[in-house]
This record gives sequence, C-alpha cells and structure tokens, in this order.
Amino acid sequence: MSLATYISGTYGQLISQLGWTTQINTIISKALQLYGVETEAEATDGEKLEKIADYVVWKQALNDISLDYSFTEANVGTYNRNQAVENIRSNMSAAYAAAMPYLSDFQITVHPDGTNADWYWEE
Repeated sequence: MSLATYISGTYGQLISQLGWTTQINTIISKALQLYGVETEAEATDGEKLEKIADYVVWKQALNDISLDYSFTEANVGTYNRNQAVENIRSNMSAAYAAAMPYLSDFQITVHPDGTNADWYWEE
C-alpha cells in the first residue's frame, strides 16, 4: 500500500474537514525526510513509515488550525476551535510517542548520579 493510500484511508475525515488537497504531498515529503530516505521505495520498514506519517499528519493538522481564532457573533453564536486544537495536540503527542523510536534524534540518557530524579537509581 502506498503512503498516500494509507494516509487517505486512515485520515479521510480529517482530510475532508481541513480541506486538504496538496497537503498530502507535503506530509509524504516530510515523512520521508524524517524516515531518512528520498523516495517511498527506499522506505523498507512499513511500520516505521506509518508511525512517522501519523505524527506528521497530526503536526500538519495542528499547524493548519492553530491560527484559527475564536469569536462570538451577536445573534448567531459562538465559534471556537480551542477544543479541536487540544484534541489534535493530544493526538499528535500520542503519534509522536509511537514514532519516537524511529526518529533519528531519539535517545534516552540515564543519569545514575541522581541529577535527573526520574532516572535515578541506587545499587
């Protein structure tokens, strides 16, 4: 399955809601860049490519709606996208966590001297 097919099949509703047309190509290019290849044919690990693409999709969605604003129009109602931003940010964080092991800048540093209490242990 091509990456475009995966993205369209997985995120069809999001694509429709945000009115994406050319953004799919941008998402594919960024996913391939983060994967570390120039073409989709070079991306031999399908799971890795999908996890990275998931993260890029949500990042693009957040970028696209983060500039939307909330307003109230008299006699019509209130329009607010803050909840959408929060939900997309949450989805992006989860996708990033799943993609993290595949990203080239991922590393875990352990500080056995106690400088980072989250990773400290005593022997």
